[in-house]
Amino acid sequence: INGGASKISTNSFSNNSALKEVYINAGADEIEEYAFANDEALTIFEMASGDAKILGDYVFDGDKALTTVTISPTVSEIGIRPFKGCEKLADVSFSGSPYYKCNNAIVYKLINGTEATIVQCLEARGNSVGSSTVNKNEIPATVATIADEAFMDCKNLAMVDFTGVPYTITVGAKAFKNCTDLVTIDLPAAKSIGQLAFDGCKSLSRFEIKAGTERVEDYCFVNCTALTEIVIPQSVTMAVVNVLI
Repeated sequence: INGGASKISTNSFSNNSALKEVYINAGADEIEEYAFANDEALTIFEMASGDAKILGDYVFDGDKALTTVTISPTVSEIGIRPFKGCEKLADVSFSGSPYYKCNNAIVYKLINGTEATIVQCLEARGNSVGSSTVNKNEIPATVATIADEAFMDCKNLAMVDFTGVPYTITVGAKAFKNCTDLVTIDLPAAKSIGQLAFDGCKSLSRFEIKAGTERVEDYCFVNCTALTEIVIPQSVTMAVVNVLI
């Protein structure tokens, strides 16, 4: 792709079983949601430096063969879980971007050069890359937000520990949904824990909501079939009724 279009629209190249490699050399300042979804043969996606600024939601959803991704350092906005279902993808190159980085299969949004938001943990984490344990020494202390669906479908993770983060964080909707092997998760106090945050975490047996947490949203622990204990502190002033149903 050598220019001529200001954006690559939703589903433009989706469900293309013949597409194996994509190279974007110019133009296309926005790639919209699902633009390259379900391209079962796609293995390489390279976006050269240029005008690109936005990578939308679920852009590569279901691209199970994808192994190599390079994103232009000009991209300053990335949507929800762009690499959903990319089971073989172990790393994303951001080419020295001031906005994003990938470390050990976790994609971070940067603010002033420091990791502020976890955008997505790649589904290969704990399988073909990295450990099944994400410990407190790995998560930068500057992280303030776990984005919607950030760890969703990371089925090889067994333990996640955010207690190295020294202040209140925000946990997005479906942040850990379908982490079926997740036995232990330790979070600091949260401004809010989003809807369906732990939906389908079938190995989770106990969860402690830390003192200082303010709000727990709908259906946080639905389908957590092994869960027998939830510790809720008095600081939770807005807890929805249907936390477990």
